[in-house]
Amino acid sequence: MSYIINPLTNRPIKKGGKTYYRLLEDGILPQDEKDEKPIDKNIICMIKDMEKKDVDKIRKEYNDNNEKYFASVGRGKYSEYLIRRAKKTTKDEFILTLAKKVKEAFLAKLEGDESDDEMDEEGISQLIHDLIILKGKRLTSRSKYIVMD
Repeated sequence: MSYIINPLTNRPIKKGGKTYYRLLEDGILPQDEKDEKPIDKNIICMIKDMEKKDVDKIRKEYNDNNEKYFASVGRGKYSEYLIRRAKKTTKDEFILTLAKKVKEAFLAKLEGDESDDEMDEEGISQLIHDLIILKGKRLTSRSKYIVMD
């Protein structure tokens, strides 16, 4: 990220930062074609002048065609937009994901340990337990959308 001098304060500001874009909007800095503010990837469309039935139609189409996100009317500075939000992970989805990860790790461990061809039942049970604890911690720490019913 490069810095430029703010003409009002003679202090350095980040090019692409909040102050930089405010100075561009106020016309204090000259605007280049490259300097346009990036579009927020969570905005689906502007709904300011749309009728409610049209907004509902767009929302329904988006929700039907998307597995990870759902459409919602924004709040605050996004109140004029239809935005996307992450869907919450259900308990069933979490368990399926956890089981898949544990299975992959278990198979990888068995393929890597050729010296332990005859692993007893308790050893396999302990390995699965350790993998579930390890993978479960990783999944829950990364995802803030776990919903336990």
